Amino acid sequence: MADINTVVNGDSASCRQAADWLGRAASGVDANSGAVGRAQAASESCWQGSAADGFRQHIGQIGSDADKLSASATTAQQALNAFAADLDTVNARMTQARSVASAAGLTVTPTTIEAPGPGPRRVYGPVTAQVATEFFQTQAAYNTKVKAFNEARATVTDARKLEAQAHANLTGPMRERRARYRTSSRSARRRPAWH
Repeated sequence: MADINTVVNGDSASCRQAADWLGRAASGVDANSGAVGRAQAASESCWQGSAADGFRQHIGQIGSDADKLSASATTAQQALNAFAADLDTVNARMTQARSVASAAGLTVTPTTIEAPGPGPRRVYGPVTAQVATEFFQTQAAYNTKVKAFNEARATVTDARKLEAQAHANLTGPMRERRARYRTSSRSARRRPAWH
């Protein structure tokens, strides 16, 4: 039996801090997008002609890009908050596995649950009652360790599946959003007519 690695790479607190920052950034972008929209609308009452139309088209694209940036920041914020929650769950399961192992007498370090090692050596031939009793007690203690080790391994295996899914859930929406933004930005970029 190999030792069980219980290290979880990732810090849910820092993920939440980043998510909070992204939320504030999205709010700031939304506020600026509103100002751009107001400037566009205000220009319609006092500026006419092809240069004005070019300006409004260009500034409209800026507003559209700002909306996409805000949506991307919000998507990342939501993904990071969900990832942080999943990391908390994974860490709780690792703690549970370490507790089960420790309670059974297995060696537990900050990064691993050590395997119980080989069982007690069988005793052959005629033995005294005391030797037989010690053997059966040692065998029972070893069986308890093996059972706890297997339970801990199952808990860690389930936690690793959740951890892998959490990583996929984190990166998937952001990749999708980035691909949509790049595609729409490339098709919308043109030199403004008012330049």
